[in-house]
Amino acid sequence: MELLPAYQTEFYVSDCGYIVISQEHIECGLDAQFLISPDQAKTLLALLPDLIKEQESKWTGIYEPDEE
Repeated sequence: MELLPAYQTEFYVSDCGYIVISQEHIECGLDAQFLISPDQAKTLLALLPDLIKEQESKWTGIYEPDEE
């Protein structure tokens, strides 16, 4: 049994006003960044409660590879 990782994530507001979500890409070691505009942030905020509920119903913390 293998546990799912929790990746180190950084959240901040850029100098030009984007919300930035940054994580190190596991395979290549480079940072993956998502720049979220104010309108996108408002949309995410509205969707987040339902997304969290769905995540809680699916999250087991255990890696289960697809069997072929």
